[in-house]
Amino acid sequence: MAKGLVGENAVISRRIRVLGVVWVCVSLPVITAVSAFVHSPGGYRFVLVFMACGAYTTPALAAGWYAMRRVLPHDRMATTLLLCSLCIAYAIGVASLVGLATGWNWANGAGVPAVALTGALKMTGLVLLLRSRSGRRALSVDVIEAVTSTVAVTAPLVVLWGPAVVDARASWFTLPCAVATVGAIAGTYWTVVLFVRLGPGRGIFATGAVVMAAVGVLNAALQTAQGVSGFTLPAPPLIALNAACFSMYLFIPLNVPLLLPVGLGRLPLQSQVRGVRLATVITLAGLVALWVATYLVVDVRPWALPFAFAVLSLLLVLAGCGSSPPPRRPAASTVRSRRPPTSGASC
Repeated sequence: MAKGLVGENAVISRRIRVLGVVWVCVSLPVITAVSAFVHSPGGYRFVLVFMACGAYTTPALAAGWYAMRRVLPHDRMATTLLLCSLCIAYAIGVASLVGLATGWNWANGAGVPAVALTGALKMTGLVLLLRSRSGRRALSVDVIEAVTSTVAVTAPLVVLWGPAVVDARASWFTLPCAVATVGAIAGTYWTVVLFVRLGPGRGIFATGAVVMAAVGVLNAALQTAQGVSGFTLPAPPLIALNAACFSMYLFIPLNVPLLLPVGLGRLPLQSQVRGVRLATVITLAGLVALWVATYLVVDVRPWALPFAFAVLSLLLVLAGCGSSPPPRRPAASTVRSRRPPTSGASC
């Protein structure tokens, strides 16, 4: 089964998947080399969108459409949502190129909601894949743990760099990138949980999703920093990182298996007990980082202290919502005996 999930069971043929690998290996160095000649914000945006993104999202649309029509029915909705997310991301890139060529900036305000919609569709698709492979675990607890982890990780970032992102001259660029960073953080959590619950034989599809999410966090954060700096950071490493991240958009649909592992549903109930270690460790680490960040900037940003208390209160509420009381045992008086009544007469 594991071998089949890696190769023979893939929706797309091996020849096309090999061509995809060759395309990435050839195009990524070329894109990086071209970015070395970029010396203006407009040139950086063009190479970023047209080459470092479009070189992979364009074939990924075709591969995603082909794969979506051939997966098993119970996974079709999830793959459709992932494809819709890619389509919106592609539309954002096209709109950015049109604005760059014409000088129109009236659509800049739509950047944040468009990026947020892209992330929401991607997250919903991941949740559907996760839900069908989580046995009898409650979805609400997964959602609460994901929100808790995302808030704990992003809160220190808001304290340290929030004002710089909002007040940047290129806020039309920094704000969507910041939203993408938050979405990538949340997506990383969901993909890691999906990776764990798929169990043995998870294959390239799940591995690629985790890599794309993790690299996506770093990429979105550095693109935000590029906008904050006024596009003065060196272009080649940032362009190369973005190209590597978006190449995963091509690798993932190319390696979609016909049959994903069934996950926890194949295990007995006692083996489906939910672990809380991941969410707990992330939340505690995020709280420590939040208080350190608050201590460092509270003198120049008085709002940081009440913000930290608000985040702590929210995390406490989420922790309370995520914990449920143990099931009550029925009272002895309400338990009816299954033994038939005995007669008082003696034989």
